[in-house]
Amino acid sequence: MKPFDLFMPTFNSAKLLPIVLPRIEKVISTSAINKKFIVDDFSSDDTCKVAESLGWTVARNKVKGLNNAQKYGFSLVETECCAVFEHDVFLAENWFNTIPALVYSGKYDAAQGIRVRNLRGFKEADLYDYDNRFIRTEDNTFYRMGKNALPQFWNTYNFKKYCIRKDVCSIHLKGDLTTCLRHDYFISRTFNGESLLHLLKGFLHSPFLSLKVFKKNGGLSVLFVYPMERLLYFSGGLIKKSIR
Repeated sequence: MKPFDLFMPTFNSAKLLPIVLPRIEKVISTSAINKKFIVDDFSSDDTCKVAESLGWTVARNKVKGLNNAQKYGFSLVETECCAVFEHDVFLAENWFNTIPALVYSGKYDAAQGIRVRNLRGFKEADLYDYDNRFIRTEDNTFYRMGKNALPQFWNTYNFKKYCIRKDVCSIHLKGDLTTCLRHDYFISRTFNGESLLHLLKGFLHSPFLSLKVFKKNGGLSVLFVYPMERLLYFSGGLIKKSIR
Protein backbone atom coordinates (compact mmCIF):
# COMPACT_ATOMS: atom_id res chain seq x y z
CA MET A 1 0.00 0.00 0.00
CA LYS A 2 1.27 3.45 -0.93
CA PRO A 3 1.70 5.94 1.94
CA PHE A 4 -1.06 8.51 2.18
CA ASP A 5 -1.69 11.85 3.86
CA LEU A 6 -4.25 12.20 6.62
CA PHE A 7 -5.70 15.33 8.16
CA MET A 8 -8.37 16.56 10.55
CA PRO A 9 -10.31 19.84 10.50
CA THR A 10 -10.52 21.14 14.09
CA PHE A 11 -12.22 23.79 16.16
CA ASN A 12 -11.75 24.00 19.95
CA SER A 13 -10.81 20.32 20.00
CA ALA A 14 -8.16 20.37 22.74
CA LYS A 15 -10.07 18.02 25.06
CA LEU A 16 -10.67 15.33 22.46
CA LEU A 17 -7.39 15.34 20.53
CA PRO A 18 -5.47 13.40 23.23
CA ILE A 19 -8.08 10.65 22.77
CA VAL A 20 -8.61 10.56 19.01
CA LEU A 21 -5.14 11.32 17.61
CA PRO A 22 -3.27 8.50 19.44
CA ARG A 23 -6.09 6.17 18.44
CA ILE A 24 -5.61 7.00 14.75
CA GLU A 25 -1.89 6.27 15.05
CA LYS A 26 -2.61 3.01 16.84
CA VAL A 27 -5.01 1.86 14.11
CA ILE A 28 -3.01 3.05 11.08
CA SER A 29 0.46 1.64 10.46
CA THR A 30 3.19 4.28 10.74
CA SER A 31 4.67 3.14 7.43
CA ALA A 32 1.39 3.98 5.67
CA ILE A 33 1.38 7.64 6.75
CA ASN A 34 3.07 10.20 4.50
CA LYS A 35 2.14 13.22 6.64
CA LYS A 36 -0.45 13.97 9.30
CA PHE A 37 -1.82 17.41 10.09
CA ILE A 38 -4.76 19.30 11.46
CA VAL A 39 -6.39 22.30 9.80
CA ASP A 40 -7.49 24.51 12.64
CA ASP A 41 -10.49 26.79 12.20
CA PHE A 42 -9.51 29.69 14.48
CA SER A 43 -9.75 27.77 17.76
CA SER A 44 -9.75 29.78 20.98
CA ASP A 45 -8.44 26.93 23.15
CA ASP A 46 -5.16 24.97 23.06
CA THR A 47 -6.07 22.83 20.04
CA CYS A 48 -2.95 23.72 18.05
CA LYS A 49 -0.61 23.32 21.01
CA VAL A 50 -2.08 19.91 21.88
CA ALA A 51 -1.86 18.69 18.28
CA GLU A 52 1.80 19.73 18.01
CA SER A 53 2.61 18.04 21.33
CA LEU A 54 1.18 14.81 19.87
CA GLY A 55 3.38 15.04 16.77
CA TRP A 56 0.89 16.47 14.30
CA THR A 57 1.63 19.44 12.04
CA VAL A 58 -0.71 22.43 12.30
CA ALA A 59 -2.10 24.33 9.31
CA ARG A 60 -4.30 27.31 10.07
CA ASN A 61 -7.48 27.80 8.08
CA LYS A 62 -7.53 30.71 5.64
CA VAL A 63 -11.28 31.42 5.60
CA LYS A 64 -13.38 30.72 8.71
CA GLY A 65 -15.67 27.69 8.57
CA LEU A 66 -15.06 23.96 8.92
CA ASN A 67 -16.07 23.32 5.31
CA ASN A 68 -13.38 25.77 4.24
CA ALA A 69 -10.93 24.08 6.59
CA GLN A 70 -11.60 20.77 4.92
CA LYS A 71 -11.14 22.18 1.42
CA TYR A 72 -7.92 23.84 2.50
CA GLY A 73 -6.77 20.53 3.93
CA PHE A 74 -7.34 18.84 0.60
CA SER A 75 -5.23 21.52 -1.11
CA LEU A 76 -2.30 20.49 1.10
CA VAL A 77 -2.51 16.79 0.25
CA GLU A 78 0.53 15.51 -1.65
CA THR A 79 -0.44 11.86 -2.17
CA GLU A 80 -2.69 9.96 -4.57
CA CYS A 81 -5.15 9.22 -1.78
CA CYS A 82 -5.88 10.72 1.62
CA ALA A 83 -7.84 10.11 4.79
CA VAL A 84 -9.99 12.68 6.59
CA PHE A 85 -11.11 12.33 10.20
CA GLU A 86 -13.28 14.42 12.49
CA HIS A 87 -12.10 15.47 15.93
CA ASP A 88 -14.77 13.46 17.79
CA VAL A 89 -14.42 10.04 16.15
CA PHE A 90 -12.68 7.20 18.00
CA LEU A 91 -11.53 5.16 15.01
CA ALA A 92 -12.60 1.54 14.55
CA GLU A 93 -9.84 -0.99 15.10
CA ASN A 94 -10.39 -2.59 11.67
CA TRP A 95 -10.54 0.69 9.71
CA PHE A 96 -7.02 0.56 8.28
CA ASN A 97 -7.20 -3.09 7.26
CA THR A 98 -10.49 -2.54 5.42
CA ILE A 99 -11.17 0.97 4.10
CA PRO A 100 -8.04 2.13 2.17
CA ALA A 101 -7.87 -1.13 0.18
CA LEU A 102 -11.34 -0.47 -1.25
CA VAL A 103 -10.09 2.72 -2.91
CA TYR A 104 -6.65 1.45 -3.88
CA SER A 105 -8.36 -1.46 -5.66
CA GLY A 106 -9.74 1.04 -8.18
CA LYS A 107 -13.34 -0.01 -7.58
CA TYR A 108 -14.25 3.03 -5.48
CA ASP A 109 -13.31 6.72 -5.35
CA ALA A 110 -14.19 6.99 -1.67
CA ALA A 111 -14.85 4.62 1.20
CA GLN A 112 -15.78 4.93 4.85
CA GLY A 113 -16.98 3.02 7.86
CA ILE A 114 -19.95 3.98 9.98
CA ARG A 115 -19.91 5.74 13.35
CA VAL A 116 -22.43 5.55 16.17
CA ARG A 117 -22.84 7.94 19.07
CA ASN A 118 -21.71 6.80 22.50
CA LEU A 119 -25.04 7.54 24.18
CA ARG A 120 -27.99 5.26 24.87
CA GLY A 121 -30.85 5.87 22.48
CA PHE A 122 -28.69 7.72 19.97
CA LYS A 123 -26.59 4.61 19.37
CA GLU A 124 -29.64 2.50 18.53
CA ALA A 125 -31.03 5.25 16.29
CA ASP A 126 -27.73 5.57 14.42
CA LEU A 127 -27.58 1.82 13.77
CA TYR A 128 -31.17 1.87 12.50
CA ASP A 129 -30.39 4.77 10.18
CA TYR A 130 -27.41 2.98 8.67
CA ASP A 131 -29.55 -0.09 8.04
CA ASN A 132 -32.20 1.93 6.23
CA ARG A 133 -30.46 4.89 4.58
CA PHE A 134 -27.34 5.74 2.60
CA ILE A 135 -25.50 8.01 5.02
CA ARG A 136 -22.35 9.61 3.66
CA THR A 137 -20.19 11.26 6.28
CA GLU A 138 -16.75 12.84 6.09
CA ASP A 139 -15.35 11.85 9.44
CA ASN A 140 -13.53 8.59 8.76
CA THR A 141 -13.30 8.69 4.99
CA PHE A 142 -10.62 7.63 2.53
CA TYR A 143 -10.53 9.47 -0.81
CA ARG A 144 -8.86 9.16 -4.17
CA MET A 145 -7.66 12.64 -5.05
CA GLY A 146 -8.85 14.21 -8.31
CA LYS A 147 -8.37 17.51 -10.06
CA ASN A 148 -8.55 20.97 -8.50
CA ALA A 149 -7.16 19.72 -5.17
CA LEU A 150 -10.41 17.91 -4.33
CA PRO A 151 -11.18 14.20 -4.09
CA GLN A 152 -12.34 12.39 -7.20
CA PHE A 153 -15.72 11.77 -5.58
CA TRP A 154 -16.31 15.50 -5.09
CA ASN A 155 -15.80 16.06 -8.79
CA THR A 156 -18.18 13.32 -9.96
CA TYR A 157 -20.60 12.64 -7.05
CA ASN A 158 -20.95 9.10 -8.38
CA PHE A 159 -22.52 7.27 -5.46
CA LYS A 160 -21.89 3.93 -7.18
CA LYS A 161 -18.19 4.54 -6.54
CA TYR A 162 -18.70 5.38 -2.87
CA CYS A 163 -18.52 2.51 -0.41
CA ILE A 164 -19.88 2.40 3.16
CA ARG A 165 -18.84 -0.57 5.29
CA LYS A 166 -21.16 -1.29 8.20
CA ASP A 167 -18.70 -3.78 9.69
CA VAL A 168 -16.23 -0.93 10.34
CA CYS A 169 -17.87 0.91 13.22
CA SER A 170 -16.21 3.87 14.94
CA ILE A 171 -17.47 5.61 18.08
CA HIS A 172 -18.84 9.14 17.80
CA LEU A 173 -17.81 10.87 21.03
CA LYS A 174 -20.70 13.17 21.86
CA GLY A 175 -20.33 13.75 25.58
CA ASP A 176 -23.61 13.85 27.50
CA LEU A 177 -27.23 14.14 26.39
CA THR A 178 -27.40 17.92 26.70
CA THR A 179 -24.23 18.44 24.66
CA CYS A 180 -25.46 16.11 21.93
CA LEU A 181 -28.86 17.80 21.64
CA ARG A 182 -27.28 21.25 21.68
CA HIS A 183 -25.03 20.15 18.81
CA ASP A 184 -28.06 18.93 16.81
CA TYR A 185 -29.74 22.32 17.25
CA PHE A 186 -26.57 24.19 16.22
CA ILE A 187 -26.09 22.06 13.09
CA SER A 188 -29.69 22.58 12.01
CA ARG A 189 -29.57 26.31 12.68
CA THR A 190 -26.24 26.76 10.91
CA PHE A 191 -26.00 24.23 8.07
CA ASN A 192 -29.34 22.52 7.47
CA GLY A 193 -30.73 23.10 3.99
CA GLU A 194 -33.96 21.11 4.44
CA SER A 195 -37.32 22.84 4.23
CA LEU A 196 -39.26 23.62 7.40
CA LEU A 197 -42.07 21.36 6.21
CA HIS A 198 -39.66 18.46 5.88
CA LEU A 199 -38.22 19.12 9.34
CA LEU A 200 -41.71 19.39 10.82
CA LYS A 201 -42.76 16.10 9.22
CA GLY A 202 -39.62 14.50 10.65
CA PHE A 203 -40.56 15.67 14.15
CA LEU A 204 -44.21 14.58 13.89
CA HIS A 205 -43.19 11.16 12.59
CA SER A 206 -40.40 10.69 15.14
CA PRO A 207 -42.48 9.02 17.92
CA PHE A 208 -43.55 6.29 15.50
CA LEU A 209 -40.05 5.83 14.09
CA SER A 210 -38.52 5.71 17.58
CA LEU A 211 -40.89 2.85 18.39
CA LYS A 212 -39.63 1.00 15.29
CA VAL A 213 -36.04 1.56 16.39
CA PHE A 214 -36.82 0.28 19.89
CA LYS A 215 -38.48 -2.87 18.55
CA LYS A 216 -35.51 -3.63 16.30
CA ASN A 217 -32.47 -2.50 18.30
CA GLY A 218 -33.73 -2.03 21.85
CA GLY A 219 -32.63 0.98 23.86
CA LEU A 220 -35.60 2.33 25.81
CA SER A 221 -34.02 5.80 25.79
CA VAL A 222 -34.61 6.13 22.05
CA LEU A 223 -38.33 6.65 22.71
CA PHE A 224 -37.38 9.97 24.32
CA VAL A 225 -34.17 11.13 22.70
CA TYR A 226 -35.14 10.61 19.04
CA PRO A 227 -38.28 12.83 19.16
CA MET A 228 -36.31 15.40 21.18
CA GLU A 229 -33.57 15.41 18.55
CA ARG A 230 -36.09 15.93 15.75
CA LEU A 231 -37.71 18.77 17.70
CA LEU A 232 -34.35 20.52 17.98
CA TYR A 233 -33.69 20.00 14.26
CA PHE A 234 -36.99 21.72 13.53
CA SER A 235 -36.34 24.49 16.07
CA GLY A 236 -32.91 25.18 14.58
CA GLY A 237 -34.35 25.34 11.07
CA LEU A 238 -37.11 27.65 12.25
CA ILE A 239 -34.67 30.07 13.88
CA LYS A 240 -32.43 29.95 10.81
CA LYS A 241 -35.33 30.95 8.57
CA SER A 242 -36.62 33.66 10.91
CA ILE A 243 -33.29 35.52 11.16
CA ARG A 244 -32.67 35.71 7.42
